[in-house]
Amino acid sequence: MTLRQLLWMAEGQGRERWAHTSLIAAILANSNRTRNGRAFKPDDFNPYAGKHSGDVIEIDKDTINLMKQAFTPAPGSSSPTLAPGK
Repeated sequence: MTLRQLLWMAEGQGRERWAHTSLIAAILANSNRTRNGRAFKPDDFNPYAGKHSGDVIEIDKDTINLMKQAFTPAPGSSSPTLAPGK
């Protein structure tokens, strides 16, 4: 096996173990919470669970023009250019 495959296997095993552990932690937390307390989910305890940052880039004419400038070469140039500071 290659090193990459071994790393994938190790990460997969870690994810699988945390899935079980976080489920048990959520069950324990929910069994001991107050009546008005919020219900816990396994993802609240799982470090591998993806947290969405909420950063969204809206696609409109301005962002499309910025992407065109960034990824297409300027006339007379062989490589894309970005404005300074970007």
